[in-house]
Amino acid sequence: MLAVSGPSERLLRPKEVCQRLGISYPTLARWVREGKIRAVRTAGGKYRIPESEVRRIAEGLPISKEVRAVIYARVSPSQRGDLEGQIQYLTQYCSSKGYKVIDVLSDIEIIIQYYTIAMQEQLFEAYPGLKRILGVE
Repeated sequence: MLAVSGPSERLLRPKEVCQRLGISYPTLARWVREGKIRAVRTAGGKYRIPESEVRRIAEGLPISKEVRAVIYARVSPSQRGDLEGQIQYLTQYCSSKGYKVIDVLSDIEIIIQYYTIAMQEQLFEAYPGLKRILGVE
């Protein structure tokens, strides 16, 4: 989730957002996943929508078309020296495509299971709107 609200901006519950915009909850959830509306995740794991986002949607203003990327690099302990190279390669790739890197995640793991379902779920949950995961071998 992106924290796009100002310190005093009101955060709305999904039910109120749906009522204001005249949409169903599944539609709102899909918009959050697709990045069409920005949301904030509370410490308790609940989603809240900044009031400015509701106004933006209600007024028909487009969301930024900026493509954001999260870099994920993972190596085994014997490849520890390759980790920085992977991060540099992925950063250059994102730059060449015009992607804005918003986070870099790295891991040194004893057993590498190539993009496990659990890891993918964690990344998609942590970064709503994430479309796909790219990796380097």
